[in-house]
Amino acid sequence: MLPCASVLEIPPIEVARLLEAITRVEGPVHLRVATRRIAAAIGAKATGKAVWAIKQAADFAKVRIASDFLYPPNYRATTIRDHSTAPDADRKLEFVPQEEIQETIMEILRHSFMINEEDATKHALRLLGFKRRTKRTRATMRQTLRSMINRGIITSEDGILEIPSP
Repeated sequence: MLPCASVLEIPPIEVARLLEAITRVEGPVHLRVATRRIAAAIGAKATGKAVWAIKQAADFAKVRIASDFLYPPNYRATTIRDHSTAPDADRKLEFVPQEEIQETIMEILRHSFMINEEDATKHALRLLGFKRRTKRTRATMRQTLRSMINRGIITSEDGILEIPSP
């Protein structure tokens, strides 16, 4: 593809094809990450207008869009991916789909006899490829844990997490 000054210069159907390819390989992928991939491929910058153009083109693509994430059309299972090799700009917990974070927590709980929230969070982040726990990642993990507890997916008794018996 020839270098362009902007993603806006590419026909939406071509952008849709690029989105399909990125999503097929990396999906689920955050909209901003996909925008950076396409902008880099054409030698342009990933501006706010580029994100808008990508989102518009996503309507033409064979992808499913949910909460700013692009999914392959037949995506069913949630896999836990190691994000440690992602480029620095893409290595943010906000670019990991919520269901992947939840599945990671469930995986930790399945393999733990007893585990407290702090340790579960630490191990889940490591499994996802995040070595450092920042205030932001801790807050996201706490929010995810609270959501899972409120929906009855997991329980917390005195700070110890468990998967409820069926």
